[in-house]
Amino acid sequence: ALDLPQASPALLARLFAAHAPVWVVDQASDADAIGRVVHDGGAVRLDTTAPGVYQYPSYTRFDGRVLLQLNYVVWFPARPKSGPLDLLGGPLDGLTWRVTLDLDGEALIHDSMHNCGCYHLWFPGSRLRRRVHPDAGEAPWIGPLIAPSVRLALQLDAGTHYLRAVGPAPHGLHGEALQTRDYDDLRRLPTATGEVRS
Repeated sequence: ALDLPQASPALLARLFAAHAPVWVVDQASDADAIGRVVHDGGAVRLDTTAPGVYQYPSYTRFDGRVLLQLNYVVWFPARPKSGPLDLLGGPLDGLTWRVTLDLDGEALIHDSMHNCGCYHLWFPGSRLRRRVHPDAGEAPWIGPLIAPSVRLALQLDAGTHYLRAVGPAPHGLHGEALQTRDYDDLRRLPTATGEVRS
């Protein structure tokens, strides 16, 4: 329908599992623990006793085709302020890792972005070649080439949660065990009164 890739819930779950990265977060404080978003007394906070990754599919148009994307979103309780003039620090911080799949289900390109919309980075797969367009404006931040069919480890700095390194996950490296959650859960967080809030 509408030329969109169709994946059954079971196939989508398998694709999310196959392309899920290993999250490796440096730990300097409680702000570096991945958590679950909860609605608590009129405020949103992170429950770090239940670490999880929120997932959702999306689509993009590339080279005349519509491609499926897999989005993995993690949240942290805060980005600690480095000083009184630190405008980036504050409660809640997060990172989104997105995998754009080619028509055969292999990763075509990866990209990451902090959940505030900053620090967007691209990590192309070996099927792509970089083209320079004279009117492109500011060049995108492009990371190293990613080999196909490799389980990736994402290494995040403590505090800032900057993506420090992306590469093949060493054998036996499992990172933090995260429960998978539907991103739509964020639209219906239960409150103490039994209602739901976005």
